[in-house]
Amino acid sequence: MNQHIARSGKVSRLNCYAWVLLAMWTTIVALFFWWNLAQQQSETAGALWWGHGLLWLLGLAGIIWGYKCLQVAHDRIITSMCTDPLTGIANRRIFLESLGLAISFAQRHQTPLSIIMADLDDFKSINDTFGHNAGDKVLQAFAALLMENSRQEDLAARFGGEEFIMILPGTDPKEAAVLGERLRHQWQETASQGFGIRETASFGVAAYQPEDTMDGLIERADKALYDAKRMGKNQVIVREDTLHQLEEEKRKLCHFLSLLPRDSQAKKLSVKR
Repeated sequence: MNQHIARSGKVSRLNCYAWVLLAMWTTIVALFFWWNLAQQQSETAGALWWGHGLLWLLGLAGIIWGYKCLQVAHDRIITSMCTDPLTGIANRRIFLESLGLAISFAQRHQTPLSIIMADLDDFKSINDTFGHNAGDKVLQAFAALLMENSRQEDLAARFGGEEFIMILPGTDPKEAAVLGERLRHQWQETASQGFGIRETASFGVAAYQPEDTMDGLIERADKALYDAKRMGKNQVIVREDTLHQLEEEKRKLCHFLSLLPRDSQAKKLSVKR
């Protein structure tokens, strides 16, 4: 997964259609040439070669031009469907599709996967004070910051409004928290230097766990972001896995209960003595 939206399988089908059309055009011109050659005298063979060759080249140029136009139109449609028009990064739709693929890959290969959800603090005050144009520039600057700190396999997306989210394949929650802190510090500097305002962001981190669902992973990141907002904003909170915590508490409880009979027996022996 990278920031460039890959072309879909329809492009390969366009290639197939172009080659089929070219083969059909070549066959038609060849048959037409053979029929005309059979009807004419041998003295006119040279003129027929030139005429049909020119006809074939004109048809080839038309096919190539039509194919290029279709390819450009297809790429524009795919880009508009998969990217956010304001910031230029992936939109929510492509994020959800990519997250599903990332979770599937993490399940098969047993590799870590983390996501970071970010929200610009007090963003409404920017729109109210400086206008929506300034707010749009702030969103674009934050999206550019995410792109600059993304690896080839990462994906940064606008989740909605002033909320952004990142997929980090092969990244555990500690590494994701380090990235979140770096983004937090860099955003403070970018906002103060580029816009002359004190603008901060809050970050919530969640890591994929076995048998986790896409909705559950996003929900944990959202709760971590909510905790960051509730605890004063401008910070990074890591949301530990609830299932993992329950299993750990269960293990501790079972261990504690297994020790109880031994303690009670020891007390009985001490009383008898």
